[in-house]
Amino acid sequence: MAKRSSDLIKAAFLSIFSLASAFRILPHPARTRAPLDRRWHAMAMSALPMSDDALHLDLFERTWQSLDWRVVMASLAEAASTSPGRRLARSASFAGSHDECLVLYEQVGDVRRLSEQLPFATSLDIEHLVNVSDEGRARSSFSLPDLYRIGTALDDVTHLKGWLSAAHDRLVAAAKRESDRGIGSLLELMEPVQLDSELTDLFNGAFEGSEDSPVLSGNRFPELRRLRESIARLEMSLQARIEQIARRPELQPKLADGSGGKWSRTDTGRFVIAVQRRYRKGLGISHDFSGSGKTVYLEPAELVEPTNELMEARMSLRSEGARICSDMSWMVTRHAVAIANAVECAGRVDLAQARYLLGEKIGGTIPTVGTEGKIHIDQSRHPVLALRGVEPTANDISLGFDYDALVLTGPNAGGKTVVLKTLGLFALFVRYGLPVPAMDGARVDWFNPILADIGDLQTVTGDVSTFSGHLLVSKAVLERAGRGALVLMDEMGTGTDPSQGAALAQALLETLVDSGCKLKELAASDRRFRIGAMEWMQGRPTYRLKLGMVGESLALDVAERLRLPSSVLDRARLLLDEDTRRLTELVKELEHEKESVRSLKQELKRETKRTEALQRELEVAKEQVEQSKEEVLFETAKIRLATLESEEGELRSLVSRLKEEEDLKLAEAALREAERLKLIAKEKVDKGRKLPTGWVKAAKVDKGDEVYVLKGPLAGNRGKAVKRGGRGVVTVRVNKGGGRDVNVEMPPDYLAVRRTAASGGKGGEKGARGGASALDKRVLEIERKKALLFGGNKR
Repeated sequence: MAKRSSDLIKAAFLSIFSLASAFRILPHPARTRAPLDRRWHAMAMSALPMSDDALHLDLFERTWQSLDWRVVMASLAEAASTSPGRRLARSASFAGSHDECLVLYEQVGDVRRLSEQLPFATSLDIEHLVNVSDEGRARSSFSLPDLYRIGTALDDVTHLKGWLSAAHDRLVAAAKRESDRGIGSLLELMEPVQLDSELTDLFNGAFEGSEDSPVLSGNRFPELRRLRESIARLEMSLQARIEQIARRPELQPKLADGSGGKWSRTDTGRFVIAVQRRYRKGLGISHDFSGSGKTVYLEPAELVEPTNELMEARMSLRSEGARICSDMSWMVTRHAVAIANAVECAGRVDLAQARYLLGEKIGGTIPTVGTEGKIHIDQSRHPVLALRGVEPTANDISLGFDYDALVLTGPNAGGKTVVLKTLGLFALFVRYGLPVPAMDGARVDWFNPILADIGDLQTVTGDVSTFSGHLLVSKAVLERAGRGALVLMDEMGTGTDPSQGAALAQALLETLVDSGCKLKELAASDRRFRIGAMEWMQGRPTYRLKLGMVGESLALDVAERLRLPSSVLDRARLLLDEDTRRLTELVKELEHEKESVRSLKQELKRETKRTEALQRELEVAKEQVEQSKEEVLFETAKIRLATLESEEGELRSLVSRLKEEEDLKLAEAALREAERLKLIAKEKVDKGRKLPTGWVKAAKVDKGDEVYVLKGPLAGNRGKAVKRGGRGVVTVRVNKGGGRDVNVEMPPDYLAVRRTAASGGKGGEKGARGGASALDKRVLEIERKKALLFGGNKR
């Protein structure tokens, strides 16, 4: 049985503990901030008293190494934009309390609310220039490039503070809820920045050029501009004069051979020409000789004084520049502490952005952070693998809700260590305010301390072996683990005799969890524990964590997959005792059945979700159909109602008119008025009617004349004058259609007579007759309606 217990422990002795319910050993630090390595080193030293042989172990350095924390810090430094931001990232300053964690995440959230990156124009690399020594001393003189870097840094910090303030105001103004607070946490980081106006005014616009070749601005310092302009005028004047001298005819024979009359300048800036040595006297001041000694470089005498003036102007320019730099240096020394503090504040803002950018790189989310020692993360991914561009397998992990300890089992290379490191890194990410790579809604509480013993540990100091190293870690864990601690331990009890190592490991677990059960039995007998295993399918790891599953050693299965000789495998199986073989088979059968049940549950869950989704879609479709029906019926009803209202109005009008006799009289009067209006309209038509070709209005009509009726009901018809009566009235025989002629008396102004027998009038006659016919029909129609109305009424 001892061997069987040893095998159970050796199979996968991996455990994770969240001791949220244990008693507190050390109080939490109260909102203090210090470099992570220094604080953790101090706590580790207090937790690990030196033994007689001076053996010691930095437990927190061990935790860093186990969790590859240096990789995270390096990636964070790369995400920073400024020198102080990178320094802060590498120093690993972490939150000293739960409240500080919330503030750090609030800063990341504020950066996320910004629509653009922070406006860092420079690296702010001036910390070494403004550092104050322990004695309170600062540098007192600075070169022009140093002053340029300090000035641009001051501009950058001042601009950053104003930019953040403006962005905050915009966000608050655009907020829909009063609870929206803009980017207040970033403003708080810049709040300590207090730069004296005398300092900022002196450096404001003081430089031109670039960092490699800075120049004091002439616009900012008028005296420098005046001196530079004076030097430029003198330079141009001297160049023009020496060119004139070199071209003088009397000087040409005296010039050095091959010089061509070209001039040059000495190292001190004086203008010279090359002449033959024997002519040097009387021409000017000798400044140098050629290597052969035959040529001498002379400064013409007439240029000595103007050149001296130029040299004096240059000296004045250097003196003025030195004076300005001295004033700036004094001002920097005086305000060195304030400058260093401003740069530090800007670096912390940069660090907040770097934390946000690193979170974006790994697909991180800001978790809920509590103080109850709980972890719940869905689709968690190993942060370091994500930073290295590897897509890790995602796992759902929970701890501290229904159980306080999670025991992982299973064969090697299955992913237990990756899950273990993921938990430890998530806890450190919270301490540093970094988004964790998991789905939204994650919860990772504030743990202190975070203790990890993962991987091999060996040191030659005092002949400490791997096993001894693990014991040192176990001892430190026992001393340090208390309320709020997260303990991560890998392969406990390995590196020595299996039975003794298993016994020590189990004793350590019993002490930590205050229980006396065997490791793999803990989850079944103690509700504070939950067992889990890394999934293997068809002899290969999937790297997925399966809670509630026991992992057994798959050494023989893996060996068979790797095609070891069958004789070796058969012999190995024979060497296993019957109980071990039977236990292994039963565990496999149990896990197979559990996996089948889990698959069925997952399928049922998927089908349930699919059915619920279809049901919701059906309900939505029904609602849409009912709504459409109601809309159609409503529109139809509206149209019908409008029609009925119109018909009702007409009926009411008709009934009202038929009720009283007066209405009939009104109708008759209306008809008479209509006839009168018709006649007026007809007369207007007649007046506007054009005569057909060949007809003229008749001043006099004689018997026998062919006539054309211009007015009246018969307008447009032709006839013949058959009789002339008194007062010019003419009797005209007119054809009214249908072969019927009638005699009608008409005044002469109703008629036109034919001038000639010209043709071409038929079309016009037809059109006119057509128009008259239309009016006649309208009159007949009105008369017919009148007869019907009054005739029916009489009946």
